[in-house]
Amino acid sequence: MDGTHTPSKQGGEAIAYQRRKSAKTTNSLSICDAKGVLLAASQPEKGNHNDLYEIEKHFKEMIETLENVGICTDGLFMNADAGFDCNAFRTLCFEYGITPNICLNKRKGNLTDRDEYFDPLLYKQRTVIAHAFAWLDAYKALLIRYEKKVKNWFNLNLLGFFVGFSKKIYPN
Repeated sequence: MDGTHTPSKQGGEAIAYQRRKSAKTTNSLSICDAKGVLLAASQPEKGNHNDLYEIEKHFKEMIETLENVGICTDGLFMNADAGFDCNAFRTLCFEYGITPNICLNKRKGNLTDRDEYFDPLLYKQRTVIAHAFAWLDAYKALLIRYEKKVKNWFNLNLLGFFVGFSKKIYPN
């Protein structure tokens, strides 16, 4: 699981200034499988929020998407970066039977005093979502948001997900 901030050049819905990117952006969370196939995405939010903004709402939305297509979450491991290191998100994962493998955030105190589960070897597999995002960035309409309506931009992302999935099924 990871989030992405997409710069917007035309303005529109769900856009706000993100100081770190020095641009107006839209933020969206995504979940992918171990092969890098993007499976679910949250509805886009204004980019001035971090990945944990309304995490309960967005995570439930993504899990509901997975369940609607018959993907059971019980017993899954979920890698996430230190930006997702919060008790509320860990609790939410356990509610759905997911074992969170979240990199410990150094800002939350001494790392040696914490007892949350973290497997560094499993965490190395988290790069698949970065590769999936990089693959999506090959589509210029997704790299920079030109759509003013958030629904149109979100649907373009879903099309990118479908194309990525079809390329995994039919590699040539």
